[in-house]
Parts: sequence; structure tokens; C-alpha cells
Amino acid sequence: MILEIVRYMLLRSGAPTFLWEYAVTLAALVVNSTCDERLRNRSPLEIVTGDQPQILNILPFGCAAVITKPEKDRGGKLRPRGALGIFLGSDPETLGGYFVYLLESKSIVSTCDIRVDEFAFPCLLYTSPSPRD
Repeated sequence: MILEIVRYMLLRSGAPTFLWEYAVTLAALVVNSTCDERLRNRSPLEIVTGDQPQILNILPFGCAAVITKPEKDRGGKLRPRGALGIFLGSDPETLGGYFVYLLESKSIVSTCDIRVDEFAFPCLLYTSPSPRD
């Protein structure tokens, strides 16, 4: 079941397949936070911790994310202050941190300073339909 969710997340977002491990982590969080009839309408996470999971904080995998660059990396006052990337999920090592794949530098960073557009997926390739003969 996790692999089906991962496959869907990667295809739906257009994210590169080498980011699969981040998709697996987020998919496992979604599955463990989802209520199940076999568990008397409780989630596995709720059974383990005793608290209801906060599913409102789960963001879509691969959606657009802009991180704020540190001042030393901006290159001047008139240069962009942010960098565009794709959202990969929460960073368990950092309180309130998230993993973001930066498109320009092709690197993965962990940051707390992030803005997300849940409806934009920058890796998706839109192709126009071919004309019919």
C-alpha cells in the first residue's frame, strides 16, 4: 500500500524518482495518521501515542516551496531573497523544519523558513494535446 501511494505521489507531482525516500516517509505518515475501521476508527499513530494526529499540517509532496536564502547567499540587495524548490516533507531532526529540493542548485536543504503553494507543482510537465488529422 505504501508503494502505491509513493508511486502516485511521484507521478502526481512530477518529482524526480530519486526523491523516493522522502515520498516513502511522507506516505508512511499519511497512512499512520489515517483512521481505520479495524482500529475502531482510530489511527495507528493515535493508538501508539494516545494523541490524535494533526493532519492539517501535512502538505502535498512535490508542491512549490520557496525558502528564504541566508543574507550571505543572496549576492546583493537587489538579488532574489528566496529560492524555488519542491516540498519533500518534515525534517524529524529539526523542530518545525522541512526538507526542500532546490531546483536551481539541485540540492536538498532542511529549513524552517519556508512558504508553500499547495496547488502549484513546479516539476509537472504540461504537454499540449497534439492536433488531430
